[in-house]
Amino acid sequence: MARYIGAIAAGILVGFATVWIVETIGHALYPLPSDIALDDPAAAGRHADSMPIGAQLFVIAAWFLGALAGGSVAARIAQARWAAWLVGAAVAIGAVAFIFWIPHPEAMQIAAVVAPLAGGLVAGHWPAARAPRMKRRASDA
Repeated sequence: MARYIGAIAAGILVGFATVWIVETIGHALYPLPSDIALDDPAAAGRHADSMPIGAQLFVIAAWFLGALAGGSVAARIAQARWAAWLVGAAVAIGAVAFIFWIPHPEAMQIAAVVAPLAGGLVAGHWPAARAPRMKRRASDA
């Protein structure tokens, strides 16, 4: 049981770190306007509506890649595919919370759920996330 809890915790940590890294790269390529007030959700929401498509794709990619990386770590440590789904769900919850905090266009609202869950699905099916197979001894045959 401790292995599962540790696997999920490690996966969530890796997942959110990956989201942060990808979004940081996105902000470097598509900087926020200097006059934006991030403490005012309505003003930030108006900016979100006018974000370039590339900036929106970076956010969506961050959600997908966060769930993919974190889910892969969790599935590998837990040696269970379902662990990747839990990490994908955690990233989706974080993305939806962000969408509630700062209003985003409808397509991004949908992507806030779909992208992390897709990342968790893919992570659970990657060969690296699968449990290593036990070798059969000759005496077991």
